[in-house]
Amino acid sequence: MPKSHQVTLKNGQVFKVEDLLSEQSERYFKDVIIDDVRVNIAMKTLPDDYLIVIGTRNPKKLFQDYKHRWSIETFRFGEPISIY
Repeated sequence: MPKSHQVTLKNGQVFKVEDLLSEQSERYFKDVIIDDVRVNIAMKTLPDDYLIVIGTRNPKKLFQDYKHRWSIETFRFGEPISIY
């Protein structure tokens, strides 16, 4: 998801990811709408980018899911990167 995509929060307010992360380096939201789909989202700033994880599980667990999946994929296809 590009950082310029819009995220509609439960209260109806619409933000870009970069705006949501402008004051806090890590954010979690439940039941947001992205591209007309209701999802949960975890996002954090990285040195020169953003990590945005979207799913249906508890937003606070999405980074754990991503870390597990990423370690499997990078074991087969390349070097892992540190997200923490």
